[in-house]
Amino acid sequence: MRKLILFSLALLVLAGCGGGGNLAAPSGSVIALTPTAKADAPITITSTSTVQKSVVQIYQFSVKESDLPGAKGVRDTIFNVTFELTKVPGSTAADLSSLVTLCDGSQITNSLAEKQTDHEGIYNLCVVFKTGGGLAYDGNLRVLSGAQTASTSLSITSGIPALTLSPSSLTLQPGSRGQITINGGAPQYTLTSSNPSILPVPSVVGSSGGTFIVDVPAGALQTDSPTITVTDSTGASTTVPITIGAIAQLAVSPQAPTVSAGSTVKFMITGGVPDYSVVSVSPSIVAVPDTVTANGGTFSVTIPASFPAGPAYLTVRDSLGSTFPVTITVQAPQSPKLQPASTTVTAGSTVVFTISGGVPAYSVFSSNAAVVPGPVTPLSNGGTFSVPIPSNLVPAGSTSASVTITVLDSIAGSTPATSTITVQPPASLTVLPDGISLTAGNTATFAVVGGVPGYTVVSNNASVHPIPSHLAASGDTFTASVPSAVTGSITMTVIDSIGAQKNATITVNAAPAALLMVPNSQTVVNTADRIIAFTVSGGTPPYTVTSSNPADVYFGTVGVGSMTPISGVPFNVTVRSGAAVGTALLTVTDSTGAQRGASVIIQ
Repeated sequence: MRKLILFSLALLVLAGCGGGGNLAAPSGSVIALTPTAKADAPITITSTSTVQKSVVQIYQFSVKESDLPGAKGVRDTIFNVTFELTKVPGSTAADLSSLVTLCDGSQITNSLAEKQTDHEGIYNLCVVFKTGGGLAYDGNLRVLSGAQTASTSLSITSGIPALTLSPSSLTLQPGSRGQITINGGAPQYTLTSSNPSILPVPSVVGSSGGTFIVDVPAGALQTDSPTITVTDSTGASTTVPITIGAIAQLAVSPQAPTVSAGSTVKFMITGGVPDYSVVSVSPSIVAVPDTVTANGGTFSVTIPASFPAGPAYLTVRDSLGSTFPVTITVQAPQSPKLQPASTTVTAGSTVVFTISGGVPAYSVFSSNAAVVPGPVTPLSNGGTFSVPIPSNLVPAGSTSASVTITVLDSIAGSTPATSTITVQPPASLTVLPDGISLTAGNTATFAVVGGVPGYTVVSNNASVHPIPSHLAASGDTFTASVPSAVTGSITMTVIDSIGAQKNATITVNAAPAALLMVPNSQTVVNTADRIIAFTVSGGTPPYTVTSSNPADVYFGTVGVGSMTPISGVPFNVTVRSGAAVGTALLTVTDSTGAQRGASVIIQ
């Protein structure tokens, strides 16, 4: 077999132990190269890429000193690294030297560097192989120094992926198109058709993954079904059959709708062969659009509000001349209606109405100039509008007021829709409670109900402020804190949004005298029963007096530890004969929780 030396890169210099200046590996030393090819097959590097690319392979070669007696050590030895082609790839690669690159270590440096060592060792070798694009070649990677050598055989194969088309078959209706994708093979690709009237576009595709289009003319027959052939740059080819389906029957849905004058109807076209034209017998009925370009496309027709009751006719025609008739049954429109038809509300409220029936647009009118509907022109069937009712609409002294809302549609002569709004005056303004009594330094809380929200609260005393002073809704509350220095009566005035007023009075009581119990201390001897008189005053009655030791110091009967005295009236406490020496505490508590104490000292 012919051998061609592609590369001979030397100059990996290994300096090791041992003597001598000979640059060849000593006799008996061993050079090894891994990975090593099997005895029956070379190492194979395979690529299925459609383009050429580089693949890096890492090898190790080692040198081991001879075990023979008197053998020299490895030192200053030069190793030659070569790659010999044993099977040339033909004309696929113009420059054979570009197929394999030898480089230093495990880094692609495109050169070999000098190395030194003081003993035998293992060294990395980086080899870059060109693969892909159908490129295939064999060779031997060899490391040698003098008479010592090691080699590995290699086989580089680069197949091309199978040429495929997706989808592998295609069914198209006349007047439609389909797209096909090319994968695999070797670009570029040439496309041909078995039917010259149905050609792929484009006729040449430059890359794998590229696409082409097949257009089927509107008048194509099932017998015109072509086969598209795709041939790659190596001559490999594959085909995709195109089946032309039968033309579906032209249809329009709905075919016979019934609608009211002033309505809009939407139609869908299926079957036949696009484009489709829509023709109306009546000049006042116009299809939008009047040309539909796709199977499954739609158009709409608006029936004029003035169109007389009866049939209206349309004709849909496809590109082959097939037609489909459509009959629209037009009914006279219903008169407009208002919901609610009548309602009763409180002044200050807002009523929302819904319009149905009739033919838009609508006009809305009020019988009372103070009541202004809005918006005044709802544009659609089912549209709404609101009617705010002024808070002062009901005259003073009256129990109610009435407003009529009238709606007219766009058809002259239609019966108008009306609704009556009965308006009641707002509930009387009330402040709860309307009066409260408290001691200076405390806070009163009031609720406002009725009247017409919102409310303003004012005080006749600059020291007492309502918080908040403005309320938005019925049921809201405000507070008034009375400073300890304020006395007398305070008036809180609530004014609603139409000027109605209501007062609430705060009566401020003077602060009570300090709570007292006298005497505040009493000493007794426990040799006999003793009765001691005490008096409670001040604070806020009623009072409760308790004993801390009702077994020895009690009220009336042994074990009774509490009583309810009267302000300024003496009450008695009994100390039991033989009571334990010590102190018992009497505590008085008034209705506000204030407390005062007195001591009973027992000797």
